[in-house]
Amino acid sequence: MTYRLPLAPPPEITQEPHQCWSAAYESWSRATAQVVTGATAITEEQIESSMATYPGALSGDGGATMTGIGLLQRVGNMRLEGLRAADITEDFAERKMRASSYLYLVYYAHSRDGLFSHAVVIYGIDHQGLMIMDPGDGRGLMSRPARYYQNAIVMLLGTHVLA
Repeated sequence: MTYRLPLAPPPEITQEPHQCWSAAYESWSRATAQVVTGATAITEEQIESSMATYPGALSGDGGATMTGIGLLQRVGNMRLEGLRAADITEDFAERKMRASSYLYLVYYAHSRDGLFSHAVVIYGIDHQGLMIMDPGDGRGLMSRPARYYQNAIVMLLGTHVLA
């Protein structure tokens, strides 16, 4: 199937501390369920409960470990693809969305305070770059140039297994 862009904005969900992964996941899951035949929406609480049954999937503060993010392929109906930061361009994201609908992006990067990770949902392209739902407090629906992610050291892109 080919999806028309931009996709409808996904639900805006604000994360709890260290739980951007599950807030972005619920937004991605609910949005995907609207356009991918056979996809079902899974809430933040449901995915967190599922992940908590796997030792090492969650950190003590509720954040997902790399192992936990990988488990989204098993418990979250998600296909994950490892990317280099240079792979994320507006053209690349557009091709992926046309083929697979909403994209779940988790990335790891260095900051002044050390390594951090974050997750967002990509739903379109506009004149500013990638149209995303960022679950960070006060962010929500926004646009960000793809080059924003150039400093990422690890990137995983999720698409629905049924797309």
